[in-house]
Amino acid sequence: MRKIGLISLGLLILYYCLTFTSVERKYKILNEIIKDNDFRLDTICNQFDDVVFFDDNLVDFAVWDKLSAQTQKLTNKLYKIRENTIRYSSAGSDTLLVSVLDSDCSIEYKFLYRISLPVVSSDGKTALVKITENCNCGLGGQGGEYLFKMIEGKWVMTNQFNSWIS
Repeated sequence: MRKIGLISLGLLILYYCLTFTSVERKYKILNEIIKDNDFRLDTICNQFDDVVFFDDNLVDFAVWDKLSAQTQKLTNKLYKIRENTIRYSSAGSDTLLVSVLDSDCSIEYKFLYRISLPVVSSDGKTALVKITENCNCGLGGQGGEYLFKMIEGKWVMTNQFNSWIS
């Protein structure tokens, strides 16, 4: 019985090592997604948002990656957005600007974005990210979970889930 437990533990450790994506790599992927899709996230909440999983938004993840996605969802909660890490480009410019982090994310009539750390496939070519823009005014915002795939060197949005507009 103990041998089965040790083998199971060994397999779990091996699985984790094979599917692990570092936080630094997730920041890199997130910034690539922002750049490649021309998102202008000038002010963002300093706490990562939580991705919501349903059967349909993990459909493009391999069976191997679905367990990894659940693990990433749990571990992503451990992190806050670090200063000077999220970058975007202004309209018509290739110059990258640093997103301003806001620690009070619920002030009325204050427009900001909330983002999640990406949940990344083991091959690093598929990512699920939650992005919300909100004015904190009752009506006026949009959001959802967005699936991105690396296609010809760019992150392309291929699907969206749980989308809303108010």
